[in-house]
Amino acid sequence: MRERDSAAAWRRRTRAQRRAGVGAACASCGESRPFALISGRVPSCCYACDRIAHGRPPYEDEHPFLRRNSDLSFPVPINDHRAVLSVRQYEWPRETRENPDGDPFLASAARYRGLHNDGEYLLSRVLAMLADCAQEAERLEQLSALMRRKYGAQWWCEAPREKSDRKTDRKR
Repeated sequence: MRERDSAAAWRRRTRAQRRAGVGAACASCGESRPFALISGRVPSCCYACDRIAHGRPPYEDEHPFLRRNSDLSFPVPINDHRAVLSVRQYEWPRETRENPDGDPFLASAARYRGLHNDGEYLLSRVLAMLADCAQEAERLEQLSALMRRKYGAQWWCEAPREKSDRKTDRKR
């Protein structure tokens, strides 16, 4: 089995960093991953903010098995597509990426590699969302305790109405 070419990965990463500029970050959102930044932009701008500025959605189609191996695609955030998913695909063996003859074994290898890469990416997104869910649940529990202390055990049944000087409220 072919080993990952860490020297090639390092060259790609340093080239992207050099193009973006050392320490560069998107002026609008703070995105700092070099592969997600558009080279030569002053001030720095990421692909997502550029798309939004041009009235387009900040998504790009991900081809998890690469177009040469399958037509399957689905939209992902463009910065993640360029800074995570495409970078991982460049680490695949060149024969699998390009598959010039349509070799079915290489196409299957691409499917396994794509499932692995995209599965890891999606799982990391889900885990981040789960962490946010736990924090949100704690905030709602704290809010519930506050409302119970202030308005009683069943505060939602008799929600306090603000006093109004409007005549229409008095007529009701």
